[in-house]
Amino acid sequence: MNQGMNKIISILITIITAGFLLAPGFARATDISACQTISSAGTYVLQNDVTSNATCFAIGANDVTLDLGGHTVTYDNTPPISVVNGSFESSDMSSWDLSGASMTVRSAGAYLDRTVYDGNYALKIPAPMTSDQVITTSGSYALSANMAYSASVMMWQPYDVTNAANSDIHMSIEILNAVDDSVLSAADSRSVQSQYTTRGLQYVHTVYTPTNATNVKIRLKVTGARTVTNSGTTPYGAFYLDDVRIQQTASYGIQSGVVTMNGGWAKRVTIKNGTIIQGQAHGDFSHAINVAGVLPQDVLSAEVANLNITVSGNSTKAVSASFINSGSIHDLHISSAVDTIEVRDHYDGALIHVANGSAVGTAGAIYNNVIDSGIQTGIFVNRPLSAATRPNIYNNNITLQSKYTNDFAIAVYGGYGANVYGNTINCGNGFNSCRGVHLEGSDGGTVNNNIIGVHYLPNNQEYSGCGGWAYGIQIEGSINTEVYSNTVTANADQCGAIAFRYYGPDSTAPQNNSVHDNIFNALAVSGSSSIASVIGVIQSFSQALSFTRNVLTTNSNWLQLGLGVTTSLDRSFTMDNNTYQLSYPKAISYYPLTDQAYAYAPGDYAARNVTLSNNIYGDATVRNDISTAQFRTYYSSYGIDQYAFNIVITEASSGDTAPPSSPTGLGVM
Repeated sequence: MNQGMNKIISILITIITAGFLLAPGFARATDISACQTISSAGTYVLQNDVTSNATCFAIGANDVTLDLGGHTVTYDNTPPISVVNGSFESSDMSSWDLSGASMTVRSAGAYLDRTVYDGNYALKIPAPMTSDQVITTSGSYALSANMAYSASVMMWQPYDVTNAANSDIHMSIEILNAVDDSVLSAADSRSVQSQYTTRGLQYVHTVYTPTNATNVKIRLKVTGARTVTNSGTTPYGAFYLDDVRIQQTASYGIQSGVVTMNGGWAKRVTIKNGTIIQGQAHGDFSHAINVAGVLPQDVLSAEVANLNITVSGNSTKAVSASFINSGSIHDLHISSAVDTIEVRDHYDGALIHVANGSAVGTAGAIYNNVIDSGIQTGIFVNRPLSAATRPNIYNNNITLQSKYTNDFAIAVYGGYGANVYGNTINCGNGFNSCRGVHLEGSDGGTVNNNIIGVHYLPNNQEYSGCGGWAYGIQIEGSINTEVYSNTVTANADQCGAIAFRYYGPDSTAPQNNSVHDNIFNALAVSGSSSIASVIGVIQSFSQALSFTRNVLTTNSNWLQLGLGVTTSLDRSFTMDNNTYQLSYPKAISYYPLTDQAYAYAPGDYAARNVTLSNNIYGDATVRNDISTAQFRTYYSSYGIDQYAFNIVITEASSGDTAPPSSPTGLGVM
């Protein structure tokens, strides 16, 4: 009887379990063990480490979860192609056909002089040229079928053309069929630099995908430039070519955004739990994770979580996402060995790059990520779509070693801003170098409770050294932005630094930006003549910014007014109820109030209508130095600005009070 009952119960359990597994909405996870295209909805769990010569996983279905199960995905792992003497370091130039480039010489130079990008030598072409210069590889290179390749070169053209009608200067790279020298790579705007290359050696490339295994050559061309005039850039009289490469392009560790089986694009994807490593091919634009659509509604949501990611190819990102209207990117550990990017204005060096009207606020955020290396930006978000989907960027820990401009640890450009809070930015000393947080053109948002340390190393070939100033927090063209409760330390060593920078619009309309209750420190390193400014303002109008109840500590400079965005006599700037402290000893560059006026005439860009009211001073020295200070001009060796006027400085009516304490470790480095 008991045995019979047990058998009946066992059968019932089997039936119930089978029915449950077959019930609508229930899906059993699928085990996978190789790189592949995923074309059906469901959860997929990787069972082992996998390697691919190109893209590993392509997600082509809606509602997919890819769980790496703690395993490693190595992608873009084809053995690299080595261009013989591609950086012209060897004096043996037999690997290059220079018969079409009689003016070309191999030339020693320096990275920061913008005459060399890699190593110690480049190809130099004096200008003006007497004829077009065409340089071709002598040998050929084998490309595999159905693989996208990028041929690239670093180029610099430091000249303006005197006659606009003759401004047809082109520096280009082409992929040729090795059999007949016919051009294989299609015309591509990225393969041509025209006219004046203002930003040093630029990454120029062209792309080709052979349908069959093909042997190719690479051709570099500089055409035009018959008449040139000195642009004021040194060294004069030459074009420079360096660091020629052939590499794979647009291979991905995981790609979500391929066309689904029913048309359209993959929607609702989760990628989690494992390691993704870019392999030995070091392909450019070969992101570890690429989640992309074409229209804002194409990718409804994406979650990227709990991953270790390492990337190395030119302009390669850890996470590249576009047109996400909800989602989250969190708990990533990102390491970067990327050494070159294409366009710094596009934030091609951003390791988490969320672009094209995306939003990561409704159902998630960007949080708990560690970025421990990188040459430009840590987190970049472009044009959030609405205040409701404004991204929350928080609890990230970012360390960068920048060599390109726009190198903010966190940058939000356009749209409805972001809420940036609780992040730690570690670029204040040593080999680390970057800017902090940037909100530009944003309608709203907050920056609060961040701990930010910044300084710059002279490692930017675009600017022949320092890439401008190291900014702790910058808001630019913003409205309805609030900055509060941050601790920012900007250190000036070999390059200048500014703890907080404001770049206002040329408008008298209220901007409603508020900066309050922050601790801003700007410190010039002992022995350095570089300026460390607590506040830097591109002067606009008083309606633009409220600046109050902040603690401002420096040994160098409290306020630096920049070149005005307007020459209007009505422009003004007010700082109210702030505490001023001096870090001893005073720096070589100690000038309490400065501006960057350079045209000495009434109505120019000199400081005007500046009010420092209800000041609280750390000690009598600070009171005396600020209350008696005159604006000194950056462009005149800090001589007194004789055209500054209507400068009002008052202290708090109740007298000095004990200022809030500075953060631990504050002082001269």
